[in-house]
Amino acid sequence: MTASLLLGGAILLAITVSGALLSCFSSPRKGVGGIPTIPFWVALMPLVKDVDQQDIFATYIEKPLRKHGAASIFFAGQWNVLIHKPAYLAEVFRREDIHQKSGNYSKIPHSVLAALLGDNIIWSRGETWKKYTRVIKPGLQASPNPDVLLRNARQLSTILVESQALPTDGIQGSIQRHTIACFENTYFNVDLNNKLCTRLLSARDSGQLTEKQFRDNLAVLFVAGQENPQLAILSTMYLLAKHQDIQDRLFDDLNQQPQNPPDAEYLDSLPLLTLAVHLGDAIFLPEGTYVGYNCYSTNRDPDAWGQDADAFRPSRWGCSRRDIHREYRRRRTRAEFITFHGGQRACLGEPFAVLQLKATLYTLMTSLRWRLDPTWLDRMTPRAEADQGEFLIGWAVVPKKLALAI
Repeated sequence: MTASLLLGGAILLAITVSGALLSCFSSPRKGVGGIPTIPFWVALMPLVKDVDQQDIFATYIEKPLRKHGAASIFFAGQWNVLIHKPAYLAEVFRREDIHQKSGNYSKIPHSVLAALLGDNIIWSRGETWKKYTRVIKPGLQASPNPDVLLRNARQLSTILVESQALPTDGIQGSIQRHTIACFENTYFNVDLNNKLCTRLLSARDSGQLTEKQFRDNLAVLFVAGQENPQLAILSTMYLLAKHQDIQDRLFDDLNQQPQNPPDAEYLDSLPLLTLAVHLGDAIFLPEGTYVGYNCYSTNRDPDAWGQDADAFRPSRWGCSRRDIHREYRRRRTRAEFITFHGGQRACLGEPFAVLQLKATLYTLMTSLRWRLDPTWLDRMTPRAEADQGEFLIGWAVVPKKLALAI
């Protein structure tokens, strides 16, 4: 009897939950007309199935998103407008007064990320964002010291070589420790008046920032300052491992006339190294609509980049330092390359991230060669190892003096 009641209750609960889900998700947000809707269950697929994000995008999102320039997609408990078309994004970046940037603290206030990172310079808006910018921007955009980045990169190079003789879980952990060291040594391990940590402490002590605002901004700066460069280094190493011809050219280019130690101007003067790193009236958006974008989609837009937009072809940016910088500015202005956002809310840490990536690649490419581990499954979403509980990427690293290819 009790078992029957429990079973009946479970069935009733399942029916109730299913009905609620269908009620919530069966139709797109009202008022967003003229664009297709991505089925809500697409957002849930990674939770119930081992599927690569690249496959999800190609199967369910790419065609409607690129055909119409935008699509409705379910995220954070409601329907959002996901923008692909560069012209639409340029309008969003340009009109901060209308399309105010916002983050999880406002959109999903009870989420884990909102609790962890709080109200910060990346997610805030209006006068609060301006206040954070006045405190943080001068310290964050001070010219980073390439010597610190190069020293850490040399340590990373040694660690990668030594790790080849040991059981390893891939290079992701080593890259993460490297980017943490670079960020801390550059911004948090100094006591100069124009540095980031001093400005934040002074703002807190003077009452310009509350204790919570101080801690929230420390947290988000640390996360963004080491995690994003980590992903950039991993992605670039992956592409160079996959495209050995470009790695060969870069290796030869950097080792012909090396400057030891290289300064920031020298790193910026190497074209091939720079190449390796480097809304409209049709849609009516009701007030309060969440609008987002997908770098993977827009940065590969065939209308902007040509039919080979998916190909890793660094030469598309130009051949000289001047041409590369001019093309980069043009693409940024037209919102065809949106890795560092755009407009007033463009990433303040871009100069540091780019210099760190160049310094790391320069150091690795003048001492190492690498390729993908042939046993590693090549996919955008890493497969979790059942016995390790973490994401692993396999690599083979070879010192340049060895003729052996592992």
